[in-house]
Amino acid sequence: MSSGRRLSPAHKRRLFEESGIGARVAVKRGYRTVKSKSELERFGFGRSQRNVPALLIPIYGATGEIILYQSRQRSKLAEADRLGLVIRWSEYPTWVELHDPLTGDRHEVRASECLPGVIETADRYRKKKGQ
Repeated sequence: MSSGRRLSPAHKRRLFEESGIGARVAVKRGYRTVKSKSELERFGFGRSQRNVPALLIPIYGATGEIILYQSRQRSKLAEADRLGLVIRWSEYPTWVELHDPLTGDRHEVRASECLPGVIETADRYRKKKGQ
């Protein structure tokens, strides 16, 4: 990929490992990491949509031209997992609990809204605790 069209390590992992998209496919489709809000603005994203870093995904029309762009940011759940928050299954079925030991904040999120890595972390916590 050219220097202006590189993928961050996190986006490579997301595409290549988690989604099973090959590097050649990502290059051919034009996937890239956008690191500045001004760059997202140039692609037509509104002020509230300019969250960086973002995975920029071109959307192609029926005739093969790019008709719009989609931006994917790291979700709050993935960010929580990255920061090392405690992630475990809630006492309520099909819910995951996020706990920040530094602030004491606790949040419960539907498992269906969680990334696979968050569910795996909750499963590992359950096994470790023998639940």
